[in-house]
Amino acid sequence: MQKLTTEQKRLKGTLQPCRTNDNEPTPQPGTPIMPKELSKSAKVYWPIVIGHLDTMGTLAVADQYAIAGLCSALGDMRDARKQLVARGGALTYMTVTGAWQAYPELILIDKADKRILSWVTKLGLSPADRSKVSSLKDKPVDEDFGFLN
Repeated sequence: MQKLTTEQKRLKGTLQPCRTNDNEPTPQPGTPIMPKELSKSAKVYWPIVIGHLDTMGTLAVADQYAIAGLCSALGDMRDARKQLVARGGALTYMTVTGAWQAYPELILIDKADKRILSWVTKLGLSPADRSKVSSLKDKPVDEDFGFLN
């Protein structure tokens, strides 16, 4: 199970002041800049992921490289799937010794899928992770009794 951030615990209502770090850095809300080193395939996913996080109210400038990691994994999976389709869609081939073997793209897809799951979880984009966090975006907070919400 992934450890929740202090902000996630506060939003969820499970924050215990005795267990918090008073000096914990708070990320600046906002849209991070897309890293130049992203592949062409990864750049396709950048605005999509940014849009999801912005809509959820969890977008922070400090998440630049986490978002880049997710976009890179999505781009890698896309490229590997395109290569499989270019081969005719077959998943295996017969080696010179007569044994059946999976195309290398399947390994790339499997590894990209695991990376995607990891980043999606860390960014709160999976259904299970969304249920653990709520956003205060567009919700007024009563300064005196906001903790009761």
